[in-house]
Amino acid sequence: MLDKGLHNVRRKPIDKSKIGFFCCFCLPPLLLYILFCVYPIVSSLYTSFFEWSGYDELSADYFVGLQNYIAVLTDSEFLAAIKNDFLIILGKEVIIVVLTVLFAVSLTRLRFHRVEAGIYRFVFFLPNVLSVVIIAIMWTFVLDPNFGILNPLLRAVGLERLIPVTGWTFEYPLGVITFVASWCGIGLFMLILITAINGISKELYESATIDGAGEWRQLRYITMPAVWQQAKFIVITILYQSFSSNFTMVQAMLGSTTNEKSVVMGMFVYQHSFDSQRPQVGYSYAAAIIMLVITAAVSLLANKLMSRGTDIHE
Repeated sequence: MLDKGLHNVRRKPIDKSKIGFFCCFCLPPLLLYILFCVYPIVSSLYTSFFEWSGYDELSADYFVGLQNYIAVLTDSEFLAAIKNDFLIILGKEVIIVVLTVLFAVSLTRLRFHRVEAGIYRFVFFLPNVLSVVIIAIMWTFVLDPNFGILNPLLRAVGLERLIPVTGWTFEYPLGVITFVASWCGIGLFMLILITAINGISKELYESATIDGAGEWRQLRYITMPAVWQQAKFIVITILYQSFSSNFTMVQAMLGSTTNEKSVVMGMFVYQHSFDSQRPQVGYSYAAAIIMLVITAAVSLLANKLMSRGTDIHE
């Protein structure tokens, strides 16, 4: 009886409009994502288990298992690259977040004229529309020990003792990269925070002012809790973008001739594959997979920690 009852139940007709919508708007992006994102990762993971130069045909004769990963993780240059990446990211997080909050609060809470505030926004955002090559050329000119403009300015104010003999980029490569990358990354995040701050009810600030709260207390108890989600987005975006953008900035300002003082993980992968007379493609792919795992793990950890901060503020 139960079986007959089930057979008598009419099946719900398939909604053809949903199938058509999926085929038109969801399937093409999914296929492109698999082709350009998933497939390269899977292919790199597979190749990382082989000792392959990239020229001859890949075969089972070159299979080495986990030897590439062990070699990468015991390579002092790669370990130095991990340390350099995290130092640059830490410096960028501190500089960008602090200055972004400072500039956003200043342009929204202080009584600037509308035209004046617009000019400041344009000036701060301008580095975001410049290419990395232009930024690298500009700052290389500024920091050049022979014809740069920074050293004469330091001599003019009596700070010539701060000038390094071998040049800024050679003596302090990580500091230079961190400063330049932070300088060109503030504008976009500043606009995000400005939009969030403008969405806060002015009545909250008026009530806080009546109760005797100053600007710093208003920043701590009103502004920051209200924009915490945007701050979380900024921190995590800087984090996962930096692992790839660090290579671009190092390549543009220092070139491929790096050492343990300036190498980053992206540069390490590049040097052992495309920029080598004897490429070690399997070895470099193993380093790339390790870099991917580190990026994902650190991003997830930062997201979890920031989520706890969200719960506290709520």
